[in-house]
Amino acid sequence: MLAPLCLTTLLTAQLVTAPSLVRVLPNGSSVYVERLPGSNRCVVQLWMSARGTEDRAATHGFRHLLEHLMARQVDEELESRGAFLTAETRRSSMMFQIEVAPADLGIAVEGAFRLLRPFNGSSAKIELEVRILRHEQALLPPIRLWSRALHEDVFGRAALDPFGNLDVTRTATPEQIHSLHRRQRASSNLSIAVVGEVDTQAE
Repeated sequence: MLAPLCLTTLLTAQLVTAPSLVRVLPNGSSVYVERLPGSNRCVVQLWMSARGTEDRAATHGFRHLLEHLMARQVDEELESRGAFLTAETRRSSMMFQIEVAPADLGIAVEGAFRLLRPFNGSSAKIELEVRILRHEQALLPPIRLWSRALHEDVFGRAALDPFGNLDVTRTATPEQIHSLHRRQRASSNLSIAVVGEVDTQAE
């Protein structure tokens, strides 16, 4: 797992002559920093590869459910502190983006690390999120549904849509979601990107 000390080290690296910085840490995680002088916003993205956690017929939708549960554990607090969180589940990855003012970069970094901590994915919380997913599904535009049907028609069962099958998703147990979270946050599956007016001399 990424350590705050590692990120601090990267943010304090000499970026004056090289505004882009990419590092692969000893634990297999990767960090990307892009300095955009004059930008009035900073963005921290946490990317989690689906390697080893790919959707299967019996777990179709568990990753999307996990994304919702992970986001919910930090979203309210981040919003109360002026940060804006968005999240997305794709076939190959899961992405969380936290946008803040440059002075609040620490809030975004803290939020990204909190997403990696164990959480309480209780049966009641899973049931609530499945209900929310049903509402989300009802709001999908026709072009999204058409695209999904076409993709699965061409590629078959190997192209399970990352939204998931809600009849399968609702069968998820807390133990299965906690296990998925442990595998999803394996160090080699993690990348973090920091883009904006980064203070490279911050302590």
